[in-house]
Amino acid sequence: MIEPTRTVHISQYKNGIITEVEDTTLSEYHLTLNINGQLQNIFSCTPEHLEEMLLGYLLSEGIVKDLTQVEHIEFSSDWSLADVRVKRQNNFGLVSDSAYVKSDAVFSVSGVIRQFERFIWASRKRYKTGGMHCAALCDDQDILLLVNDISRHNTIDKIVGMAYKKQIDLASKYLIISARVPSDMAQKVINCGIPMLVARSIATYEAIQVARRCNLTLLGRIEDNKMKIYSGKQRLK
Repeated sequence: MIEPTRTVHISQYKNGIITEVEDTTLSEYHLTLNINGQLQNIFSCTPEHLEEMLLGYLLSEGIVKDLTQVEHIEFSSDWSLADVRVKRQNNFGLVSDSAYVKSDAVFSVSGVIRQFERFIWASRKRYKTGGMHCAALCDDQDILLLVNDISRHNTIDKIVGMAYKKQIDLASKYLIISARVPSDMAQKVINCGIPMLVARSIATYEAIQVARRCNLTLLGRIEDNKMKIYSGKQRLK
């Protein structure tokens, strides 16, 4: 498997002079996913935590209701193909239609702001190349998991898969992401039973409607000790 970052020779303009330099950039990896023998998706991703990404994808996309339904995951020798076998259900792939966040978890506003500031610092430090999306799973005390990927959707899937492997209860935690929130990302979080999503940027109108309908607490634009509360203010104290 290729490394997450690679070195390339480029030309650089600085102060009126063009020079040849060595630069570090991101690797783009392609992984084909077959589920029960049928093509499901082709991921463009950062080549880290691939099994965790698939586990998270199965849950966040509503393909399974619970990850205990995953019977088998096998990768090809070059990690470019993953064959997954899951127990089928009557509404296979349609869990999101009826998803609703049932968690009664409550989080402190001061804790959210503190973890968000730590998240920004940690995400910048991890990859100096730039161009990465980042997600973190948090509680009021700490950042529990942190992951990067070239795709913002993949960061959610990787966090969910990592949490499953570490037996972390998602219903009592919240997610911070480095991107804006469209409706499909809000739905992914809802499908996983995560009660709160905190975004560095804004949420779309459609994402806000999904969050309100499905009882997801949705926050955005935390800066200068203020934030946007799009939905679910009952989970904040």
